[in-house]
Amino acid sequence: MLFSVGVLVIAAVSDRALVFFGFAINGAGLGLLMPHLFSACAAATPPIYRPRMMGLVRATFYGGPLVAQLALEPVLARFGPTAAVVGIALIGLFAVLVVLCFRRAFVPAE
Repeated sequence: MLFSVGVLVIAAVSDRALVFFGFAINGAGLGLLMPHLFSACAAATPPIYRPRMMGLVRATFYGGPLVAQLALEPVLARFGPTAAVVGIALIGLFAVLVVLCFRRAFVPAE
């Protein structure tokens, strides 16, 4: 959530100091997201499948920007960079909504 709020701040302001503030919020969100994402996936996966799941989570985490760039390129060309940044924030907020709706999937495995 902090990640998306930081991106929205970056998209909404034009003052350099406020953009840096948005980057700080964004960085705090990213710093909280990675360890929680990995620990939630590790806890929800049986031990025998844990290495494979951690590899998949890492691959999707680092491959996501490549896919997002391809998906947002038409938005950037048609509506401009602000719309693309807002699109990134909306994708992040949608991910938060999906996790909240399906949080039972992250119950620790037995």
